[in-house]
Amino acid sequence: MASTAAARAGQTRSRNLEQTLENNRSYVAANKKIDLRCKWENDTDAKLEEKRKKARVSELMRMRAASLMARKRELASKLNSEMSMWQKEFAEVKESPEDRKLSIQTRALALRDARETERRKFADEMYKLQWQSSCDDGRLLDSKATIKRVMEDRENQMEQKREINIKLQQEDDMLMDEWRQRIEELEIKENEKEAYRRGMEKEIKGMLDEQVEAHQGRKEALRLRKEADAAEELAEWKNAKEIEDAEEQERFTISKQRGKATRDFNQSRLNIRKEASDRIKSEDLLLLNYALNKEREAEASEQHKKDMEKETTKRYQAYLKAQMLKEQENQSSIDQLRKIEEDKIWSKREKEQQDRLDTRNKLWNETDKGRQEQIRMLKEREAKLLDDEKIEAHAHGGNQNELDKIEANKVAARKEAVMLNQMAVKAQGAYSQRLIRRETQEKFLDGKIMNKVEMEHKARLSEMAGQVKVNFPNKHTQWYS
Repeated sequence: MASTAAARAGQTRSRNLEQTLENNRSYVAANKKIDLRCKWENDTDAKLEEKRKKARVSELMRMRAASLMARKRELASKLNSEMSMWQKEFAEVKESPEDRKLSIQTRALALRDARETERRKFADEMYKLQWQSSCDDGRLLDSKATIKRVMEDRENQMEQKREINIKLQQEDDMLMDEWRQRIEELEIKENEKEAYRRGMEKEIKGMLDEQVEAHQGRKEALRLRKEADAAEELAEWKNAKEIEDAEEQERFTISKQRGKATRDFNQSRLNIRKEASDRIKSEDLLLLNYALNKEREAEASEQHKKDMEKETTKRYQAYLKAQMLKEQENQSSIDQLRKIEEDKIWSKREKEQQDRLDTRNKLWNETDKGRQEQIRMLKEREAKLLDDEKIEAHAHGGNQNELDKIEANKVAARKEAVMLNQMAVKAQGAYSQRLIRRETQEKFLDGKIMNKVEMEHKARLSEMAGQVKVNFPNKHTQWYS
């Protein structure tokens, strides 16, 4: 009876399995059919799309060719009309070679003047740019203007940011009001839904209670039927268990006998297994040594790479140090050249001051030398007059009238010498005054020139500096083209 129930259960499982396989086959066939249909539709759509694209491309190419041909014909007609007009004008105009030469010369001179004007304009602009780039005051004014522009832009941005924040705050307030209103509406709807849900839950609870009672009845009937089936299956299982226990005891006896025979056979094969185990151990040892050697080689290679990287880093640091030393030397050479140029400028200024001082000292020495020469000549003249007086007094032998006359001549000559000396001193004073006035005039003119240069510099700065540069065009030299 147990074998009958097992066979029946096996048949039921087989039928269920066959039904499942049949369902799976039908499902796979239906899916395959649907996939093939979808693939066919996709391929058809792709081919139609490609056909439409090719048709559109061919239409566009045809329209482009037609448009190109129309433009070519229009251009050919324009060229033909211009050629005919030029031929007509050339036939109507009667110009001699001299007139043509004169017109060519006129055009060449005009072109030369225009090119020269453009060149001078370009050169002036480049000089202005050079001055603007090299002028410290201009760069200072440009930087101040740029900073002012940046500050104004920053203030404008901050003002715009404040306005935007105000607008965003207003929008947030509006959104918050709308959100609160929407929350209130949703809360009202939720309350209505909750009331409706509670009513529905009460109705469903009553229906579920009825279903539970019916289910409990069906469950109790099913339990009674299962107990009866279980009692019947338990009786069948006990009978089958007794049969299986007898068969299991018989199989155990047979297995015990076979195990004893196997143990005897394995005892005879023990030495063979030991040799195989030793061979496996030796092979494992060989593989372990090989793996250890490979690991050592890998570590050595890694250490070599680290050493190479350290060496490369040291070389790079040495290169950087050499580069820094070279830059310091270049900077020191630049400072030395700057110091040389400054020394030249200061030497030039000191030389100018020393030349001016030497000129003034030379003029003073010449004036003093002339004065000393005049004093010496006056002393020599007076000594000579005294000697002449002594000679004349000795020659006349005391003639008083003649002596008085001689004395009067001497006094007149002395007065005349004094007058001449005073005139020379006045001339020297006038010359000194002229030199002083000339030096004062030079200082005044230098001041005027400096004021004029300063005014021109200020005007040039007001015209070319103090502006924010926002356009930086590419450099070009097209004045000669």
